[in-house]
Amino acid sequence: MCFTSNTPDALSGVFDVTTSAPLNNTPCRYFLLATGLSFRHHCLIMRTSKPAQQSIPISTLLRVFLPFALGYFVSYLLRTINAVIAPELTDELGIAPADLGLLTATYLLAFAAFQLPLGVLLDRFGPRRVEATLLLFAALGAFVFARAESLDGLVIGRALIGLGVSACLMAAFKAFTLWFPPQRLPFVNGVQMVSGGAGALVATVPVASALAYTDWRGVFLTISVLTLIVAFIVWRVVPEKNSPGSGENLREQLTGIGEVFTDRTFWRIESWYQFFGQCIKVDSHALTKERNPSMSKTKRKRYSAEFKAKVALEAIKGEQTIQELGSRYGVHPNQITNWKRQAIDNMAETFSSKVERTRSNDDPQIKELHAKIGQLTVERDFLANAFGRIR
Repeated sequence: MCFTSNTPDALSGVFDVTTSAPLNNTPCRYFLLATGLSFRHHCLIMRTSKPAQQSIPISTLLRVFLPFALGYFVSYLLRTINAVIAPELTDELGIAPADLGLLTATYLLAFAAFQLPLGVLLDRFGPRRVEATLLLFAALGAFVFARAESLDGLVIGRALIGLGVSACLMAAFKAFTLWFPPQRLPFVNGVQMVSGGAGALVATVPVASALAYTDWRGVFLTISVLTLIVAFIVWRVVPEKNSPGSGENLREQLTGIGEVFTDRTFWRIESWYQFFGQCIKVDSHALTKERNPSMSKTKRKRYSAEFKAKVALEAIKGEQTIQELGSRYGVHPNQITNWKRQAIDNMAETFSSKVERTRSNDDPQIKELHAKIGQLTVERDFLANAFGRIR
């Protein structure tokens, strides 16, 4: 295979060639459709045997690839786990379907909003420091989510999680370009994506199985500890290496970002991406409704108070395990655990006297009346002083 060129010989460095020689008897001309360049005068002969690829030391592979793969694993685990714990959130905290959508949107918004600052931080401080620090926010977000008692706490937790895992992919790509030769990048980048897929898989059946032994709070507390461990591994194991472009100052980096946003090609690509993305979303939604109309509306089981009391009483008696009761009545074991806890917490109120229950119910109203009386007293004194001055 040969190429002829009318450009300087330096252009041949773009191609992976090993030998070159003029071929005066056989002129040839090739056109690169992507660039429009034509080549002539002499041919560059490409050796048919593949060049020897640079080997990656096993120590570098373990110290660079595995920590970032663990980080991306945790990132996808936290991204997709809400779909599994959604029934538990709805039953325990009364989360509506729109609120579940808000939690997902909060995660993605925090994730996307930090991408531009993330690029600047990766160039200035390196992938090791940036990802290890951000994973601390993800661990904090998982802990806040696990301890939340309302929608506000869940939203704050998901926002911290989205911020904390925003570097798990790009920090890995940045580190790979620093440590691995270019011919190895497709392989390591592909395996990095596989690690994220593994995290998404763990967020399905394994998490659902874990919910048989603990609740969603326990799952998120476990993930919080796991995220802390991964952050420590990234910080301590990944070797430090400065980026070739780390000498740029902050103004030059911000100028580069501005050049991207003022480029017409960028906005043409972005507009087409948004257009096709919306078309695919609409078509897939319509196809899903056509093939499975029952998916358009999600129906949840509603249990009567008598049924809940019956199941909770049997759970308190302990003659059968929670898993056996779940199989017997067709109820998730976590739901039976919640009913059992509610029954035990409200048992004291059941045996309290009528006077005690009335008094406990009237306490908030009495406090509210005292507050109003105090407010009226202050207003009366103010008016009395005002009229006294007028007279």
